[in-house]
Amino acid sequence: MQSIVKKFSFEKSLHYVTKGLLTSEDLPHLWKAIKGGVDVVQLRPKTQDDVRDIYLNAQWLKSELAPFPVLLIINNHLDIALDLELGVHLGQRDYPYLRARKLMGEEAIIGLSIEKEEEAFEAKDWDVEYFGAGVYPSSTKPGYSNLGLDGIGRIKQFVTKPVVAIGGIKVENALQVSRVADGLAVVGAIADAPHPEQVARQLKEAICSQI
Repeated sequence: MQSIVKKFSFEKSLHYVTKGLLTSEDLPHLWKAIKGGVDVVQLRPKTQDDVRDIYLNAQWLKSELAPFPVLLIINNHLDIALDLELGVHLGQRDYPYLRARKLMGEEAIIGLSIEKEEEAFEAKDWDVEYFGAGVYPSSTKPGYSNLGLDGIGRIKQFVTKPVVAIGGIKVENALQVSRVADGLAVVGAIADAPHPEQVARQLKEAICSQI
């Protein structure tokens, strides 16, 4: 099978995770966030969204993002990632990682969420591109475990792939989180920001300030 997407560096990366499908009305906000420093756009549909709508939205968004130096990743939907040649982010309750890697190929970008230190230890030798780790409780993912700053620090001692922190991250705590994580992923911090370019720039500066 041909490579799905080219390799991408997740060190010091800033991820914008959407609150659902996007529309043309969302694009000016998105362009500003990208101008501010967003490296990765993760399309995270809502559970009630129709698969056909998700597919068409991902296809449209891929086309809209083509002129920009950003990576598009879709949450969970391995079939759409395969068809549209996108990266995919998988959770612990999603399609099994090892099977997804076999289907997508060695060069495909696959991110994996970890909620517990045991999950990180089990996956420490897997060829994931990055691990997504919850740092603070999040209103967008209620009921999911978070590792906290100390937990992320501990898993960083035995995983070799970048760890991207997510959950409750905002400008005020970004520097603190960046001291233990390799990248930051945010939802509301950018989605709800009146000035997304400024917020994205501040978040990116926090990541890049770490040696």
